[in-house]
Amino acid sequence: MAGTFIPGSMKDFRIYVSDTYCVDISTAAVGFELKFGHIEFLLYNNTVVNVADAVFSYFAKVGIATTKATVINKVRRHMSEMKNFSRKITRSWHLVAPYLDKNFSIDAAGKKRPVQDSTERPSMVKKLRPDGDVEATERPGNTERHCARCCTQLQHFVAHSASLSEKLLVSRKAVRLLRKRFNTRRVNQELGRKSTLITSYRQVKATLKSENERLSEENRQMSLKLKKAAAELSKWKRIAKRRSEQRNLLKDRIQALKLSLEEGKVRIDELGEMLTDSYSSHSTQSIRLAGKYDAPFRKCLYACLESQVPVEKAGLLVRYILNELTHISIVKIPAPSTTAQMAYEMGIISDLQLAEALYTAPSLIATLAWDATTIDGSHFNEVNLSFGGKTFTLEIGKLGGGSTLDYFEHIVGIIRNLGTTYSTYSGIQQHLILYKFREMLQTTLTDRAPVNSCVSQQLSQLFAKDLLVLHCNLHPLDGLASEAKKVLRRFDAKYSVNSNTFGKEGKAANLIQAVSKLRHKASTGDPSSFKAFLRLSDLKVGVIVRYVGNRLHILFHSAGVIIRLKNLLLRYLQRYCNETSFRLSLIQDLQQPNILVQLRVLGLFGKMLTGPWMTLIYKNERKMKHLEMIPHVKVCIDKLNYCGFSRESPLNAN
Repeated sequence: MAGTFIPGSMKDFRIYVSDTYCVDISTAAVGFELKFGHIEFLLYNNTVVNVADAVFSYFAKVGIATTKATVINKVRRHMSEMKNFSRKITRSWHLVAPYLDKNFSIDAAGKKRPVQDSTERPSMVKKLRPDGDVEATERPGNTERHCARCCTQLQHFVAHSASLSEKLLVSRKAVRLLRKRFNTRRVNQELGRKSTLITSYRQVKATLKSENERLSEENRQMSLKLKKAAAELSKWKRIAKRRSEQRNLLKDRIQALKLSLEEGKVRIDELGEMLTDSYSSHSTQSIRLAGKYDAPFRKCLYACLESQVPVEKAGLLVRYILNELTHISIVKIPAPSTTAQMAYEMGIISDLQLAEALYTAPSLIATLAWDATTIDGSHFNEVNLSFGGKTFTLEIGKLGGGSTLDYFEHIVGIIRNLGTTYSTYSGIQQHLILYKFREMLQTTLTDRAPVNSCVSQQLSQLFAKDLLVLHCNLHPLDGLASEAKKVLRRFDAKYSVNSNTFGKEGKAANLIQAVSKLRHKASTGDPSSFKAFLRLSDLKVGVIVRYVGNRLHILFHSAGVIIRLKNLLLRYLQRYCNETSFRLSLIQDLQQPNILVQLRVLGLFGKMLTGPWMTLIYKNERKMKHLEMIPHVKVCIDKLNYCGFSRESPLNAN
């Protein structure tokens, strides 16, 4: 193995050095003075650096090219190997000791001697056992072989062992002296206590260090906050300074404005006195000139008439307001007939505005709509005109009846009156204006009553063109309510349903009307206490609406509300309601099973049909036009036909 030290000749040492330190010294000088024992002595008694320096100096002396780092690494590794070997020998010293005193004959060259005679047998080699005994073994072919290296190492180990033994004896003597001189137990206890104190002090130190770090971090954060606060404070100081300057400027301006206001008040007082004197001297002449009232006074009367002030009181109201506000005393006010004539003038002005808007409008499609109703035995018809996204009221007139001729003459008269009025005002020929009106009228919008269909046909013949007849999508709800009440009346007659409320619309409708009177009619109901009870029950006071007959889906909606609040209504009627004429009747009807069944059916129709219908068409949140609603109406009609006539429908009783 390269690098293994084998004592012998100088040549052997050169080979050892060459293999160990990776250098070639085969050509070095023969006169090498460094002996084997010397390098061993250097390796045991010097540091790696000193040995490396000595070897490197020798290599430099004999002319061997190498580096100092290479020499240091090789010397360090070789020293480590020798120390390891020394430790192994020291641990097995009790096995080697018996052989240290024996003498061995080793030739100078370290070579084995040749066997002179075949009969000679090699001496027996003694083998060490692990327990320290010596076992003599004899094997064929084994001979006693010793070399100079083993002898040298043996001598070195003997000397080293003797020195270690002397050191051990000296150390034991020193230990005995120290034990006599010092009490080791007490010293150990003190050392233990000191170790405990040191550990606690270290823990306290670590705690204080972490606390110090935390406080340092808090101090840093506080410093940052203080810097920010200082910057914010300086900013607010600047703002306060600027606002203080602005406040001073505003004070100066306010003072100047106060002076100007005082001057203005003085000027107003002077002008008021002058105006009072002027009006007091010319009060009658400024209001009525040449038998006509001036425009400002007429505008005041128009405003009163628009606010539903009676014609008898309009003039008195204007005179009172003028006297209170301007201290103007009006000597003569218009008579009621004059005020009525001014109301007629408002109608003329409205006709002129509508005719001008219709005549000057671009080529748009106008829709003519009308609807009639009976109030206190009188028949009234309202006519509207829609174009350009706006709706105008043409006239609300009282008719003699509700026939086709009455409606037709009323509508045609309104259109001709518009043409005549605008022709007189603008100077345009009447037939041109009426022609423009006929060209714009393309559609009609009414309910599905037969009389209105006849009126649409008459208008088509008059205008000599086919009008697009549209029907109101909300009026079918009135028809549904009427048919529902007819069916319920037949149900009452068939099953002899008893009721304590009065009316001609059926037992369920009579109950709905009675509950509405209880909430809204003061003469027969109890509105004030009923509203208080609803508020205490966390309900809106308008949850029960006023019932005045067929109004869209009011019948179905009210039935659903009464069914939902039945127990609440019974509790109110039994405990809190005042003594009304029909309180006991309502209590009895609200407990009638047949009437409750009718209310449930009406409420179901309101939830499934009329309520969604009102949401889609009446609210019209999508802003759909009339023609855009037709597909939705068709879908609803198909669903109704399925529910009414299909055998698979759960609502079909047949």
